[in-house]
Amino acid sequence: MAEIIQMEQGVVLLPISVYRKYNLNYVKIANMPPTYTVGLSWIKDFMSSATIRQLKDFIISYFNDNNEDYKS
Repeated sequence: MAEIIQMEQGVVLLPISVYRKYNLNYVKIANMPPTYTVGLSWIKDFMSSATIRQLKDFIISYFNDNNEDYKS
């Protein structure tokens, strides 16, 4: 997509790191920190191994215990 911009053939929403890497011009459109959703999924009622259940439980508890660290 950076090539499209360099060729002056379009408009793209890209992370600021891409603009800096390719030395592109950009216009800041918001003064808000970026956010993203972290998801964990599995097949309902699937009999998983103890290791997979432990990993799932760890990930859920980690984000529940540390959710303030991921907010701006």
